[in-house]
Amino acid sequence: MYLLFRERYKELDASIVKATNHVERTNHVERPANEKHLRAIIGDISATRPRADIAYCLHALERRLSKTRNWAVALKALIVIHRALREVDSTF
Repeated sequence: MYLLFRERYKELDASIVKATNHVERTNHVERPANEKHLRAIIGDISATRPRADIAYCLHALERRLSKTRNWAVALKALIVIHRALREVDSTF
């Protein structure tokens, strides 16, 4: 069952990793998260989505934040959470 659950959220997991990665491939300078990936994450936690989807997204962001030892990944994860709090419906 866990495998089916993970398969369902594969694209969301990929968006979270891409939005919070630590080094851009060009000249090793830290860049802000790509807006495309941020929009995908925020779209997955909108008020129209089921609560299970929102809970999974928050858990995935928390897991990404707690497991990293890289300051850029932690900062980008916090920025994603902050943007979600600001831009998603107030029931979030």
